[in-house]
Amino acid sequence: MTPPTPAQFWLAGVAIGVVVLVPATYVYRCVKHSPSRQEVGKLPQDLSWRSPAMLILCAAAIIALAGLAVFIFTPAFAEFSWVLLPISIAVVATFPLYRVFQGFRTGHEKPIARGSFPSYNRSTQPKRYWASMIWNSIIALLLGVMALAGLWGGSANAG
Repeated sequence: MTPPTPAQFWLAGVAIGVVVLVPATYVYRCVKHSPSRQEVGKLPQDLSWRSPAMLILCAAAIIALAGLAVFIFTPAFAEFSWVLLPISIAVVATFPLYRVFQGFRTGHEKPIARGSFPSYNRSTQPKRYWASMIWNSIIALLLGVMALAGLWGGSANAG
């Protein structure tokens, strides 16, 4: 019988590995499509998708996630392990909250966790738009309450 896989492996190897794929892909694309690597006989590439701010943000995310992956394997992690799940839930809660703010700004909203519904427009479909806004707000609120409850319950158990 094989010994159980430690939780640090699942956190560092799987969760952080999956999250780091998006910024790493962007950095790789920036390096691969560098203007200095163009061949002479080919037409110039459209590099309008590149942004120095996004490159810096993705590089910072990669460095932060690598630091977190190293920190997970230190003995000090045991003191803070009760915080990891509530913080993860709070990070996930930022997505529906971001969608709500984006919906206010653009006037288009798509409900989260409701299948493949189209985006609703504030001017042409106001009822569906506001229903989507309320739905996404409720999801963000519930995830935020879960994160706070986890922090309060974990701090009482840890201390």
